[in-house]
Amino acid sequence: MPTTTYRDLLQSVTAGKFPSLLILHGEEPWFAGRIQEEVEQRCVPAELRDFNQSILYGRDTQADQILEYARRFPMMSERVLVSVREAQGLADRELEKLAQYVLQPVPTTVLMMHFSGKALDKRKKFTKNAEKSGVLMLSELLRERNLPDWIRTYVQELGLGVTPDAIALLTEFVGCQPAKLASDLGILAINLAKGSTILAVDVEQYLGASRVYNMFELTKAIGLRQIGQTYNIVQYFAQDPKAASFSMPGCIGSLYLMYAKTLHLHELGNSGDSQALAQRMGISPFALNDYLSYTRNYSPKRIKKCLQILQRYDMKSKGLDNPGTADGDLLREMVFRLMHA
Repeated sequence: MPTTTYRDLLQSVTAGKFPSLLILHGEEPWFAGRIQEEVEQRCVPAELRDFNQSILYGRDTQADQILEYARRFPMMSERVLVSVREAQGLADRELEKLAQYVLQPVPTTVLMMHFSGKALDKRKKFTKNAEKSGVLMLSELLRERNLPDWIRTYVQELGLGVTPDAIALLTEFVGCQPAKLASDLGILAINLAKGSTILAVDVEQYLGASRVYNMFELTKAIGLRQIGQTYNIVQYFAQDPKAASFSMPGCIGSLYLMYAKTLHLHELGNSGDSQALAQRMGISPFALNDYLSYTRNYSPKRIKKCLQILQRYDMKSKGLDNPGTADGDLLREMVFRLMHA
């Protein structure tokens, strides 16, 4: 059976459709974990789980035990569920013992195996056989370009709406961390009425994010060469970096990404279909206008100078050629040199 997507599999599971073999694997544990949780909650009725549901852990079990549970007949239930959590803890030799079973799984059993933080090796017999008769979901890392759509869809599941400004603030405040995003959006859902729209002010009020003093706004101000706004944000971070949740590595990483993407846009040219251009750059379409402005403020030559400055201050932030300068002072120096490159 073909590999499925998180969204399609979630829809299938919530509709009560469970494959006899379900393999969850990949670098991002949250998506696979969400499916695992839904299957464990929905596959077998609560009153029948004592006899028809088994939760195992890869590091504490062996193939023979998994097979024993998987080959049981249901007791007064439509199916048996065998959920193997942290299946990446199983030794390769144990997986190979399961290779024949996954080729012909018992139809009245749902064997779900979650390989957290790990993608399966497609060369192994276990994987090849599982691909022939089971459903596999690759749980990939959430990418920046997909973040706005993911937030919008998840918010809809919670029965809420969300503004572009709130999405931008969540993107900067939380980043590509679906577990943290889901938790924070859950907090917003508790505090807001069903059917209402999440505003940037809500994110600020309930999650402690600042709409003005954050890395997104600093990066944008530097990209647009807004000197006054830039130094206001720098001063805010420099006064109390810990209170502002500021870190030099995070700051340098955000700025490096902005300059690298601006240089890439120079190379691509800024003409043509904006949707296609944004996709090639790996950014959301609403961010493209900002990057087009950045290209007008930073020539390729200036960008390369800025990248060299960032590399130098990255080393300083790690203690090299730095006699103990505080992060706030390093930030002031670095931004001054960037703005005058």
